[in-house]
Amino acid sequence: MRDYISSIVSERDFSTTVKEQREITANDVYLSSYRFVSYTELSSEDIQKLSSNTLYGIVTDNQGNTILEEVIAQNVPLVRSETDGNGGTYTPVASKKYTGFKLIFNDTITSDEFKNIHIAFDYSTVPSKQMVAEKLREVENLYPDNVQKSVELWNKAGMYVTTDENGASATISKAYQMSVVPVKFDMYGNSGTATLFSGNELFNESYFTLSNLLVDRTTLTGQYIMLVPEGLEPISIETTEDTFKIANKPSEVIPNYQGTGQTAYIFDYHLSEGNKYSSTSYTIYTKLKATLSMQPGKYAMGVALTWDQSEVVQGGYPSTDTFDLNRNGSITDKIHFISRDIIYNTPEELVVTKSVKASEESNYHLDTKVDKDSDISYRLQLFNRSRSKIERNVSLIEVLPRIGDRRIVENETGEYVNRGSQFDVFLKEAIPNVEGYTVYYSTDAPVANLSENLSANWKTADQISDFSSVRMIKLQMNDGVELAPNTFKEFYVSARVGDNAEVGQIAYNSVGLIKNNSPVGAIESVSSSVQVVDYTVSGKVYADIAKDGVYQDQDSPLANRTVKLYKVENGVETLVDTKTTDASGDYAFKVNYRGDYKVTVEPAIEERINDKAVKSNVLIVGNDVNAKGQKDFTLSLNHPNEVINVAIYSEEIAKIGGKVEAKFVSEFGREIKASEIVVRDQEVGTDYNALDKGVRMFEERGYIYYLKKTPENVQGKVTKEDQTVTFVYAQGGRYIPEVPGMYFPDVPYDKTPEEPSDNPALPYVPGYTPKDKDGNPLKPVDPEDKTKGYVPPSIVNPQDPTENTRVPY
Repeated sequence: MRDYISSIVSERDFSTTVKEQREITANDVYLSSYRFVSYTELSSEDIQKLSSNTLYGIVTDNQGNTILEEVIAQNVPLVRSETDGNGGTYTPVASKKYTGFKLIFNDTITSDEFKNIHIAFDYSTVPSKQMVAEKLREVENLYPDNVQKSVELWNKAGMYVTTDENGASATISKAYQMSVVPVKFDMYGNSGTATLFSGNELFNESYFTLSNLLVDRTTLTGQYIMLVPEGLEPISIETTEDTFKIANKPSEVIPNYQGTGQTAYIFDYHLSEGNKYSSTSYTIYTKLKATLSMQPGKYAMGVALTWDQSEVVQGGYPSTDTFDLNRNGSITDKIHFISRDIIYNTPEELVVTKSVKASEESNYHLDTKVDKDSDISYRLQLFNRSRSKIERNVSLIEVLPRIGDRRIVENETGEYVNRGSQFDVFLKEAIPNVEGYTVYYSTDAPVANLSENLSANWKTADQISDFSSVRMIKLQMNDGVELAPNTFKEFYVSARVGDNAEVGQIAYNSVGLIKNNSPVGAIESVSSSVQVVDYTVSGKVYADIAKDGVYQDQDSPLANRTVKLYKVENGVETLVDTKTTDASGDYAFKVNYRGDYKVTVEPAIEERINDKAVKSNVLIVGNDVNAKGQKDFTLSLNHPNEVINVAIYSEEIAKIGGKVEAKFVSEFGREIKASEIVVRDQEVGTDYNALDKGVRMFEERGYIYYLKKTPENVQGKVTKEDQTVTFVYAQGGRYIPEVPGMYFPDVPYDKTPEEPSDNPALPYVPGYTPKDKDGNPLKPVDPEDKTKGYVPPSIVNPQDPTENTRVPY
């Protein structure tokens, strides 16, 4: 699995834009190894700086609140992607469950040229043994008599099982499914739109499949043709298959091919493979580079595959040879053609960034957190990264966040994707004047089309009576204004969080960079985000049997205990809310605002709070209140969640023993249905009887199970410790058809196997007749239609319905 971290290098903002935290693991999946890889050529100094870092592991609760942040490693080395073939070896770690990671850099890197940085944090995970056991139980149902066969089948599905003295373990991988299609020759490749800068390299990948030939082929020759805009030149071409050879230089270069304004680069190829009914895939990799003669704009680029033996291509998905690429004088032939769009920007293009802060914060960030009804400030930065001044017509356009809003600039597939905002943000006042720029406002609702938004009704500040009605803002560079090399302009937007914001919700905002008031070549900044803080207070109230202030196995949760939350201001306590603990002893408050608070817990009359304080953490449920059952605390942007657990003790509680639980397992020891509580919260010495839990037969997930073993402790007395009563079951038997030289699926018994007449019919096999154990032919279900099958014989052992019955044919 991989988290990509991409950024445009800036001495101002790089160190913050790569500080990313994402949810990357699932329940019951544990981190096992990681690596840090660069896919961009960096100097040794930059690699050393980026290798000065700290990797944190993060654990969140079910509501996404951070409850643990700990250091996994320091100075994780950044390696180039070429190292060890594909990005360096993984560093193994002690297996531990995290829900997120955060990689913080201690230094920044700078650059005197335009550059895109592409680095990645790769990691691998393993499933927990609980997940492995659960999956093994599922596949056992497929082949109950052959666990090894089940494991082999499971391995093919993408989870690879091994066993050792510690039991079963597994690693997770992706599974791929292939299918055969009745086509002869297909070609596929890149699609969508690519953005290219001068000096950057463009990679193109085309692949085709030669499949299900009607005749053997020893050779196949043809041409691979690239139609590219003027100024874009191929610098390398290669394949990875030995049987597919392509010339490393074009046999012809034809400028303005067929009046298209594109240059045709023609490469000859030779394929020395093509067996009858076989299927083989081949890939062509090309690398292109923009030259100084290429002008900014949006261009089309295409690649085509032609062949000499045209009868090979029957079926498939060919295109019409509109440009006569095989040059036989016809424009109605069928060839294979893939096209894509390229947006080209020259190296002096500006860089635009967006950041935000809460009103009381000093610094701007890519992301920030606020209270409901808060004021915020956005900062827009326009930076000239080139070595020459900028004098062209440039403008910035901002679309204020609204629920369901969309990106300002289309993505590589031409879509204006949803920004994901969950609440509205409103402009508070006019934007302060910046010398050389004019600010325009529009109250028109933005649409998913940049051209239409640029043509909206724009007004100056003196024409706006209510700034909260503004939906879009445009900052226009005035004629004759210059932006010197390595300088920037900053614009500040004062806004407020909308009334429809709820705790935990996020609003995203970005800014678009437009040249010559045209959508062609427009780019959009990384989105900044504002999240309404989800303040929570939660915990557990439990019976502390051992009086040690720590919740352990012998302890039990206490339901129906009252917990109160107070707001404390200037020494005055005001009740905010009251909760009652649930069956698990848990409670939770949601709070809208930061500040000072107090929690109090009221035990029953005969109970008292344990006076031994033990601070809770991600591993320990402790005792966080004083002897009066109270705790004072402060919620803030940096500490939005408070966990307060409460340990209660009494003489009556001390007499309570552990629970008795009934479990139901197969002969292989795997649970086949959910466990059931026999008794709980009973005094030590109380009698229990679990005989009624061990029923003779039950059906679960379509399979019938019969009781094979009743445990010795099916009756007993409650003790201090938890006890488990384990009933062992076997899956119901099956009829096994035995047809010489053929395989037929087993036929499972029904719920009354001792009465064979209503069991499922045995299969009909032409030329064969099934017989019972004495050699007597079985009767057909329908004498007029034997294809409906045969009435099964009596099972081999009526006293044991789990034993299979073999039926010879």
